[in-house]
Amino acid sequence: EPRPAGQKASRAADSAIEPTSVTRTSDSESPQPIAKLLLDDAGAWNLAVSSDGKRFAAIGPNGGGGGSKVRIWETATLDEAAMFTVEREVHDLVFLPDLDGEEQRIATVEADHRVRVRNLVNGEVIRESEPFIDPMFSLAVADNGKTLVFAGADLLVRLWDVKSGQVRKVISGATSTIHSVAASADGNCIAAGSQNGHVWIWNVKTTERLHLWTHLDLKV
Repeated sequence: EPRPAGQKASRAADSAIEPTSVTRTSDSESPQPIAKLLLDDAGAWNLAVSSDGKRFAAIGPNGGGGGSKVRIWETATLDEAAMFTVEREVHDLVFLPDLDGEEQRIATVEADHRVRVRNLVNGEVIRESEPFIDPMFSLAVADNGKTLVFAGADLLVRLWDVKSGQVRKVISGATSTIHSVAASADGNCIAAGSQNGHVWIWNVKTTERLHLWTHLDLKV
């Protein structure tokens, strides 16, 4: 099944991406690769899948040119649909569903402490956030693409309105750098995982903390 936009497929430490089938013939069998896509020697540090499952993207270093390279492929054929470079490191990206006839878009969180909405094909910036004091590391999509959720080193989770480019809500309570965020399918809950191995879940409307898991073995 397609993953919700903004969730990660996997992290690639080498130069190959292996989409895997989730179909199993028995509980004892592991998912098997259905394709292997070779990248350049630099590899990729993050992946994302569109909400409809038709495209996936990889972020990696831009070789000797500095910054980052974003590459997007068609899932069915593994044909490259787009490739563009960003002059700085891109920490994370998500696909954004189309709204009001806008161009196909992705969102990125970048090393200059900004979040940007970009044209999916050529990387052109459509909208960007104000610069934040501390870096942001993770992105998620909520409200069918109307809202971006992001978080990072300042321990805050922000909900950012895609159309206006303004932060509309801030959720606090984390006690360590946040490395991952996710939004529930109905948009009512936000989850965040941090460097100290804690996972929080908050109610979006009230910002009330619903759950907290602590003392996990690794950063989340």
